[in-house]
Amino acid sequence: MNYNNEATISPHWPAFSRLWKIVAILLFLLLVLLWFLQASPWSKNGGVCAPKVPAPVEKMVEVEKIVEAPLADTLAPILNLNGDSAVHVPVGTSYADAGAAAMDNVDGEASVIVTGEVDYNTPGEYVLTYTATDKAGNTSSTTRTVIVDAKEVVAVLPTSAKLYFANNSAVSPNDPDSTLAKVIAYLKANSGSKAVVSGFHSAVGNFDLNQELSKQRAATVSQMLQASGITADRIVQEKPVETTGSGTAAQARRVEVSIGK
Repeated sequence: MNYNNEATISPHWPAFSRLWKIVAILLFLLLVLLWFLQASPWSKNGGVCAPKVPAPVEKMVEVEKIVEAPLADTLAPILNLNGDSAVHVPVGTSYADAGAAAMDNVDGEASVIVTGEVDYNTPGEYVLTYTATDKAGNTSSTTRTVIVDAKEVVAVLPTSAKLYFANNSAVSPNDPDSTLAKVIAYLKANSGSKAVVSGFHSAVGNFDLNQELSKQRAATVSQMLQASGITADRIVQEKPVETTGSGTAAQARRVEVSIGK
């Protein structure tokens, strides 16, 4: 067998082989081109390659904050009296004022100043003024009238009241209130009158010591009058011309209270 005989090679084979390689390369390049065109910006911009432009940044506009000025406070505090606007008080007695309360629309509770005086010992009408002012200077005020009523005047002047003391004693005697009742009632009803208090002693014993004892007895009665509501300025301790009392020794040891001006 002759192994040296080889098949005869066509003279056209080398040209065909080169052509096939060229076609394969062209197909590969075409595929690469198609992939590139699909992934590139050209395909998204109508085939025109445009640079990528960043999204526009909105311009920050600084808005000035408008702060409204507070409204001016032009309203005065609301002021209310505690209690009645007119009060009746008997002469010789005091009155505890109920005061007033004030409330402001801006400041809240406001202080109240009271002006005016009442003479409780003199009948008449007295006006108390209440004033409240807020921080803005707005002021409101109101008034109360205190009427000091005169008591019925006791026309009959009582006789002198006599209080008797034990021997060598300045201690208050028994049941002094009933003895002084008419004098005290007259003094309270007549504010212009005064009590005149005079002490006496008996003729028994040392005269100088007895005079001091009569003075102490007068002081005891003066304290009793003050305890009954008669003020000290309306009590006068007056030494009698003759300090030795009249009558028996028991009657002489006494204090007399009379009405004076």
